[in-house]
Formats: sequence, structure tokens, C-alpha cells
Amino acid sequence: MAKYSPNLPCPCQSGRKYKKCCALYHKGA
Repeated sequence: MAKYSPNLPCPCQSGRKYKKCCALYHKGA
């Protein structure tokens, strides 16, 4: 799994920044 920068747009296409979107679900993964 690739690591994403928290400040880049989320790869899930939500338009939100990664740290405010999917990063919350990936902690500890």
C-alpha cells in the first residue's frame, strides 16, 4: 500500500485532504 502525504488530495476522489479523509481509517494499518 502506498503512503500518501497528509496534505495531498485524498486518493478516494472525495476532494478532501488525505489527513481529513481516509487517513483516519488507515491509522495503524
